This record gives sequence, structure tokens and C-alpha cells, in this order.
Amino acid sequence: MKRLVSLILLSAFILLAFAGCGNSDSEKTDANDTTTTTTVAKSDISATVTTSKTDYSQDVEKIDFTVTNKSDDKIYFGDDYVLEVKEGDNWTELETDMKISDDLLRALDKGKSIDESLYVSERYGTLNADEYRLVVTVSKSENLTENPTKLYAPFQVK
Repeated sequence: MKRLVSLILLSAFILLAFAGCGNSDSEKTDANDTTTTTTVAKSDISATVTTSKTDYSQDVEKIDFTVTNKSDDKIYFGDDYVLEVKEGDNWTELETDMKISDDLLRALDKGKSIDESLYVSERYGTLNADEYRLVVTVSKSENLTENPTKLYAPFQVK
């Protein structure tokens, strides 16, 4: 009997230990997420992106946004920021025929912010009334491959 109880307790302990070993690399895509910034888990980059407004009209020409580096190191990002639209519980990147330049690299020192603009009408045309988010990928390396971290800024088009 003692052996059976010991076996059950050991099994329970092992199950609990493995329960905490889930994958934490996935991005947060909760349908109720209303934060202005989300980052990929396990990132050592602390940064935010915020849009100048939370509501835009369908004929919006540009969206002004700010990237702020809250990390202890310099971070980098390029022109490859995109828009995603919410479809049910999933986010889908909007299609564009415009070639996005990857030649323009921005460096952002520790504690600094930079204001940028996404020219929506040039890249995407007219947006439908829906829920969107701006996605900016930042990295600690100039080639944007070391620990790339996605930042999100949600907004509405009405």
C-alpha cells in the first residue's frame, strides 16, 4: 500500500513538473487584447509602438506612430512595418503591391523615441471598417536577425 501511494505521489509530481514546460515562444493573440504593445516571449528587448490615434477613417492617408526603446541597448528597425487586420480571432497581414524598402535602417538608443509615419493610402489603398494593428519588428542587430521582436499597436478604422 505504501508503495502504491508513493508511486501515485511521484506520478503527480512528474505531471506537475512537465505541466510548466509549455512553449512560451508564441505571440499573444488574445481576442480581448487591448494593449498598445505586445512583444514576443523570451525577448530581452523592451520597446513599445503606439499610434497617434486609436480611431481612423476609412480614407486615412497616413498613420503616425512612435517607437520607444526601453531596453538597455540600442535597437534597430527598418521600413518593413506592416498592417494586420483581425479576422475572427486571427490576425492576417494585409496584401500590398508596393515594394517595401529594406534599405532604410533606423537606430534607436536606450531610452529614446522616434516618430514615424506609415503611408496607408500608398501601400494599402482604402481600408475597410475593421480592427487593425501596426506591426513593427525591432532587433538588437543591424541586420535585424538577432532576437527579432514584433511590436503591435492596435487601432480601429470606422
